[in-house]
Amino acid sequence: MIQLKLEEAVAAGYEVVEMEGEPCTDIFCQGGYLFMVPLLIMLLLVVFLFIRGIKANTEKNSRLLKSVGLFSLVFGVLGFIIGMLGALEAISIADSISQQVLTGGLRIALIAPTFGLIILVIARLFDIVLLWMRGEK
Repeated sequence: MIQLKLEEAVAAGYEVVEMEGEPCTDIFCQGGYLFMVPLLIMLLLVVFLFIRGIKANTEKNSRLLKSVGLFSLVFGVLGFIIGMLGALEAISIADSISQQVLTGGLRIALIAPTFGLIILVIARLFDIVLLWMRGEK
Protein backbone atom coordinates (compact mmCIF):
# COMPACT_ATOMS: atom_id res chain seq x y z
CA MET A 1 0.00 0.00 0.00
CA ILE A 2 2.69 2.51 0.99
CA GLN A 3 4.95 1.31 -1.81
CA LEU A 4 2.13 1.86 -4.32
CA LYS A 5 1.52 5.43 -3.09
CA LEU A 6 5.26 6.07 -3.22
CA GLU A 7 5.42 4.86 -6.82
CA GLU A 8 2.41 7.05 -7.70
CA ALA A 9 4.09 10.09 -6.16
CA VAL A 10 7.30 9.47 -8.09
CA ALA A 11 5.34 8.89 -11.32
CA ALA A 12 3.46 12.17 -10.77
CA GLY A 13 6.77 14.02 -10.55
CA TYR A 14 6.89 14.60 -6.80
CA GLU A 15 10.26 14.51 -5.12
CA VAL A 16 10.34 11.87 -2.42
CA VAL A 17 12.59 12.40 0.57
CA GLU A 18 13.27 9.77 3.20
CA MET A 19 13.05 10.99 6.76
CA GLU A 20 14.14 8.53 9.42
CA GLY A 21 13.71 5.66 6.97
CA GLU A 22 10.14 6.57 6.02
CA PRO A 23 9.27 8.06 2.62
CA CYS A 24 8.29 11.68 2.97
CA THR A 25 6.08 13.19 0.25
CA ASP A 26 4.11 15.96 1.96
CA ILE A 27 5.41 19.49 2.38
CA PHE A 28 5.27 19.44 6.18
CA CYS A 29 7.41 16.33 6.40
CA GLN A 30 9.92 17.69 3.89
CA GLY A 31 10.10 21.05 5.65
CA GLY A 32 10.66 19.30 8.97
CA TYR A 33 7.98 18.90 11.60
CA LEU A 34 10.15 20.71 14.15
CA PHE A 35 9.65 23.99 12.30
CA MET A 36 6.55 23.44 10.17
CA VAL A 37 4.17 22.54 13.02
CA PRO A 38 4.96 25.70 15.05
CA LEU A 39 4.62 27.74 11.84
CA LEU A 40 1.21 26.17 11.24
CA ILE A 41 0.23 27.07 14.81
CA MET A 42 1.36 30.65 14.13
CA LEU A 43 -0.81 30.70 10.99
CA LEU A 44 -3.80 29.58 13.04
CA LEU A 45 -2.96 32.28 15.60
CA VAL A 46 -2.90 34.90 12.84
CA VAL A 47 -6.35 33.77 11.65
CA PHE A 48 -7.62 33.82 15.25
CA LEU A 49 -6.26 37.34 15.80
CA PHE A 50 -7.90 38.50 12.58
CA ILE A 51 -11.28 37.10 13.60
CA ARG A 52 -10.87 38.65 17.05
CA GLY A 53 -9.89 41.92 15.37
CA ILE A 54 -13.10 41.94 13.36
CA LYS A 55 -15.08 41.76 16.61
CA ALA A 56 -12.88 44.12 18.67
CA ASN A 57 -10.58 46.12 16.42
CA THR A 58 -7.90 47.44 18.78
CA GLU A 59 -4.35 48.67 18.32
CA LYS A 60 -3.12 45.84 20.58
CA ASN A 61 -4.63 43.26 18.24
CA SER A 62 -2.95 44.94 15.27
CA ARG A 63 0.44 44.90 17.00
CA LEU A 64 0.00 41.23 17.88
CA LEU A 65 -0.81 40.41 14.26
CA LYS A 66 2.34 42.19 13.07
CA SER A 67 4.49 40.55 15.74
CA VAL A 68 3.29 37.01 15.09
CA GLY A 69 3.73 37.50 11.34
CA LEU A 70 7.27 38.79 11.72
CA PHE A 71 8.14 36.08 14.25
CA SER A 72 6.96 33.40 11.82
CA LEU A 73 9.35 34.72 9.16
CA VAL A 74 12.26 34.82 11.62
CA PHE A 75 11.39 31.32 12.86
CA GLY A 76 11.34 30.00 9.29
CA VAL A 77 14.72 31.59 8.57
CA LEU A 78 16.07 29.99 11.75
CA GLY A 79 14.89 26.62 10.41
CA PHE A 80 16.69 27.34 7.14
CA ILE A 81 19.94 28.23 8.88
CA ILE A 82 19.88 25.17 11.13
CA GLY A 83 19.07 22.94 8.15
CA MET A 84 21.85 24.47 6.06
CA LEU A 85 24.38 24.00 8.86
CA GLY A 86 23.53 20.31 8.96
CA ALA A 87 23.61 20.03 5.17
CA LEU A 88 26.95 21.80 4.90
CA GLU A 89 28.40 19.48 7.51
CA ALA A 90 27.18 16.45 5.54
CA ILE A 91 28.58 17.92 2.30
CA SER A 92 31.97 18.50 3.91
CA ILE A 93 32.11 14.86 5.00
CA ALA A 94 30.99 13.45 1.62
CA ASP A 95 33.58 12.83 -1.08
CA SER A 96 31.46 14.14 -3.91
CA ILE A 97 27.93 15.41 -4.25
CA SER A 98 25.81 15.78 -7.37
CA GLN A 99 24.13 18.99 -8.41
CA GLN A 100 20.72 17.33 -8.20
CA VAL A 101 21.23 16.42 -4.56
CA LEU A 102 22.49 19.90 -3.75
CA THR A 103 19.60 21.72 -5.45
CA GLY A 104 17.06 19.30 -3.98
CA GLY A 105 18.46 20.01 -0.53
CA LEU A 106 18.30 23.76 -1.10
CA ARG A 107 14.69 23.46 -2.24
CA ILE A 108 13.77 21.53 0.89
CA ALA A 109 15.71 23.95 3.09
CA LEU A 110 13.69 26.86 1.70
CA ILE A 111 10.29 25.36 2.59
CA ALA A 112 10.18 26.67 6.20
CA PRO A 113 11.25 30.26 5.38
CA THR A 114 8.80 30.35 2.48
CA PHE A 115 5.97 29.23 4.76
CA GLY A 116 7.04 31.85 7.31
CA LEU A 117 7.03 34.51 4.59
CA ILE A 118 3.55 33.46 3.46
CA ILE A 119 2.33 33.77 7.06
CA LEU A 120 3.89 37.24 7.28
CA VAL A 121 2.14 38.34 4.08
CA ILE A 122 -1.20 36.99 5.32
CA ALA A 123 -0.74 38.73 8.68
CA ARG A 124 0.10 42.04 6.98
CA LEU A 125 -2.93 41.73 4.67
CA PHE A 126 -5.17 41.02 7.66
CA ASP A 127 -3.65 44.03 9.44
CA ILE A 128 -4.37 46.24 6.42
CA VAL A 129 -7.98 45.05 6.37
CA LEU A 130 -8.36 45.75 10.09
CA LEU A 131 -6.77 49.18 9.67
CA TRP A 132 -9.18 49.93 6.83
CA MET A 133 -12.13 48.78 8.97
CA ARG A 134 -10.91 50.93 11.87
CA GLY A 135 -10.76 53.97 9.59
CA GLU A 136 -14.40 53.56 8.56
CA LYS A 137 -15.74 53.61 12.12
